[in-house]
Amino acid sequence: MQLLFHFLARCGIIKKITKENICSAEFNDLPGWMSLMRLVIDGYPVMDESDYAKEISKAIEEKRALVLKEGNFLIGAMTFSYYTSSIEFLGIHPQYRNQGIQKLFLEVLLEKYLPGQEISMTTYRDGDKADTGHRKLLKEL
Repeated sequence: MQLLFHFLARCGIIKKITKENICSAEFNDLPGWMSLMRLVIDGYPVMDESDYAKEISKAIEEKRALVLKEGNFLIGAMTFSYYTSSIEFLGIHPQYRNQGIQKLFLEVLLEKYLPGQEISMTTYRDGDKADTGHRKLLKEL
């Protein structure tokens, strides 16, 4: 089954995307988060939506979920762990992938939430045919 892809109409709320536009997620962001997750599912091939929704709700409650929005649309989202200093999820809307947003999320994480920590993230193994470029992108960060 192929998932439906919706292009975002730029609403012009954010003139230039900066790390100041990244903020803590709130529970009303959950529907948009789930929609974004479906667009970036290629980076997370074993995703279970019901379990994932519970984990995102927990992350929002624990203040370890970040979002970047333009109007009501989620451009990007991240969850992380204070305990392991790791990124658990980092998803950027496909229309925005080549704008350095992943780096902005990482900067916010290092400056505000996990200062002085070495950050890790699990991704595809080198040469995995299922990888559509996520490993390379993460290594560049």
